[in-house]
Amino acid sequence: MPFSSISRTLMTPFFVWVLSVYALSGQEFNLLSQPTDAHELIPDTRISIIPPPDYNISERFAGLEFQGRPETAIIVATIPGPFSSTIRRFNEDLLELRNMEVIERKMIPVRGYRCVFINLNHDEDQILYKKFILFIGDENQSFIIQAIAPNEDEDLVLQLREAIGSTIISPLPTKSQRSLLDYKVDEKKGDFLLATILSNGMVFTRDGKIPPEVEDKTVIFFDKSHTRLRTTNKMKFAMDRLSQYPGLFKIKNMDDVQKIKRSRLEGYEITAYNSKAANEALKQIILYDKRGAYYVMTAIYDPANKGILADIDRIMKTFKKK
Repeated sequence: MPFSSISRTLMTPFFVWVLSVYALSGQEFNLLSQPTDAHELIPDTRISIIPPPDYNISERFAGLEFQGRPETAIIVATIPGPFSSTIRRFNEDLLELRNMEVIERKMIPVRGYRCVFINLNHDEDQILYKKFILFIGDENQSFIIQAIAPNEDEDLVLQLREAIGSTIISPLPTKSQRSLLDYKVDEKKGDFLLATILSNGMVFTRDGKIPPEVEDKTVIFFDKSHTRLRTTNKMKFAMDRLSQYPGLFKIKNMDDVQKIKRSRLEGYEITAYNSKAANEALKQIILYDKRGAYYVMTAIYDPANKGILADIDRIMKTFKKK
């Protein structure tokens, strides 16, 4: 996202977090253990992995790239959405429609959380890839840890499976870690409550719960990019990002796109509407700094709620870079 991005970190109707322990093909996960000297922390996440040789920390996504192997990667996505919604998009029928054959799918017992491992083959452009995907989450947030390599490279495939098995997740963040973010907002200005903190972001709802248990289901999400942006057309980037949200969000006309300036940063504010759900609208603000980082503010709300936009605007206007 921000949220970064999944391959980035994207939103779904919201939230999860994870951790734990167990076995995969006789290989034991110990996700709450202390990282060893061999573990590599994936930047801007709480995921540590023992990587295969010849890796680089990616500048394009949260994860690892491999020297001389452009089609090989380990990608970590943090999704502010319930595990049940996240895993539903990876059922066997949907995977088959995307030319993916499930070789192994298993639930892994995890203390207080849900965890699924999928081993699959992916036929893409007549090239067969091996993918290992580890899902961990609860009803507040989910992690997807995905390793990809050409299926014909058996040694590398084995190394990637071992890397996935070495995954460690740091403890659930506490609300005190809010002070570590390099920006701040005041949710009280719009009568919202903090629901959860992600690696670079915060989520707010009316009752401080995810998903909300009150009539007003509005969710407001703030995040900072995990990678640096390389584009000269920042308005197009902001527009293209609408496709990353669940639903089919579109603007009605170009008046729904406004250039703005806030906290010494310039960017774009977009109001869009879900063409598949009349009760969902979206307000997105992206602000860019000169070094390539960017900040995203997103609210998903019911446009029939006449007073909600004023509350959303009041919170978003409190955004301030520290």
